[in-house]
Amino acid sequence: DPEKFTLTVYLTRLMFPYIFLISLVALTMGILNSLKKFAAPAATPILLNLGIIFGALVLSRFFEIPAVGVACGVLVGGILQLALEIPPLIKEGMLPRISFQPKHPALKSLLLMMIPSAFGAAVYQINVLIVTFFASFLPAGSVSYLWYADRISEFPLGIFAISVATASLPTLSEHAAEKDMTAFKETMNYSLRLAFLISIPAAVGLYLLSEPIVRVLFERGQFDAVTSTATAGALAIFALKIPFVAGVRNLAPGFFALRDTKTPVMVSALDMGVNIIAALLLMGPMLHRGLALALVISASANFLCLLVLFRRKVGPIGGRKLLHSISRTVLASAFMAGGLLVVETLVPLKMMSKWALAGFLFPQIGLAVIIFVFVIRVLNPHEYRALMHMVRLRRARSSACCK
Repeated sequence: DPEKFTLTVYLTRLMFPYIFLISLVALTMGILNSLKKFAAPAATPILLNLGIIFGALVLSRFFEIPAVGVACGVLVGGILQLALEIPPLIKEGMLPRISFQPKHPALKSLLLMMIPSAFGAAVYQINVLIVTFFASFLPAGSVSYLWYADRISEFPLGIFAISVATASLPTLSEHAAEKDMTAFKETMNYSLRLAFLISIPAAVGLYLLSEPIVRVLFERGQFDAVTSTATAGALAIFALKIPFVAGVRNLAPGFFALRDTKTPVMVSALDMGVNIIAALLLMGPMLHRGLALALVISASANFLCLLVLFRRKVGPIGGRKLLHSISRTVLASAFMAGGLLVVETLVPLKMMSKWALAGFLFPQIGLAVIIFVFVIRVLNPHEYRALMHMVRLRRARSSACCK
C-alpha cells in the first residue's frame, strides 16, 4: 500500500531522534547498574510506555493522523527516560563529560567487546523485525496484531525478568574478576531460578487471560472485537516465549562477565536462522499466529543452546537444584491456572461488556497471584522468601526513585 509506506517512512523519520536519546539512556543505565543503583534504570522502560500512552490519548488529538501523535509520544518518553537518569548520576558524581581520548587503552578492548555484544543484545528485536516483515505479506492488520501482542508480552519481561538479569550482572562480574567460579555459578543458578519463578506464572497468566487483557486495553474505535480476538491469539502464543526470553537474558550476562561475547553472537546468528525457517514454514497455515510461534521456537532454541554452552564453559551450575525449583514453580502455576479456569467456567467473561470485564479482570489477576504465592510458599519456602525479598526491594527502589 503506497500510502501506508509513505506514512511509515514519515513516522520513522519523526521517531529517529529517539535513537540518540535511548543511546544516552543506555549509557547512563550502564553506569548506574555498575554502581548497583537499580531504581532509576528499572523504572526507565515504564516512562517510554507512559510517553506512548500520552501520545495516543492526548497528542494524537492535535494531528490529522493520530499515529503522528503516538510517534511524538515516543520522543516524549525518550526525554523522560533521560531526565530520570540524570539526578542519580549527579548524586553519585558520575555524570558523563565529553572527553576525546582515542588512544586510551580501554577503548580498544571496549570496542572489541561492544560490537558482538550489541549484536547479541539486538537479535531479539531483529527477530521481531523479521517477523514484522513477513507479516506485511499477510492479510491487513497482521502487523498490528503482532505489535500489540508483543508490547503486552514484553511487560512482565521488562518489569521483573530483565531486572533480575540487570541486578545479577555486577555480582557475576565481581566473581569472574576474582576467579571465584563457585560463587559465580551459584549466582547464575539463583538468577535463573528467580527469573523462572516470575516468568513461568506470568506466561501462564497471559496465556489464559490474553483475550480479556486485549479487550480491556485496546478494544475501542477501529480496534473491534475481531481485532481483539486476532491480537489475543498472537498474545497467547507470545506468552509461551516469556520463560525462554527471560532465561536468555539471564544467561547472556554470564558470558559477558567472563568476557566472552563471541558465543552469544554465534548462538544469536543460529537463532535468527531458526526464526526465518520457522516463520516461512508456519506463516502459511497459521498466518500471524504462525509468525508468533516462530519467535517462540527461536527463543527456546536460543535458550537451550546458551544453557548447554554455558555449562560446557564453566561446568555444572546446579542443574538438579534448578530443575527442582522449576518443577515446583510449574506445579504452583498449574494450581493458579486451575483457579482461573474455574472462574472462567462460572463467570461468562465473553458475554461481558468491556467496562464490566475491566472491573472483573483486576480481581481475577489478584486471585491468580494469591493462589500462586500461597502454593509456592507451601511447596518451596526458599523461593517464596526470594520472591518476597525481590518485591520488597522493588518497592523500596520505587519509593527511592520517586523521592
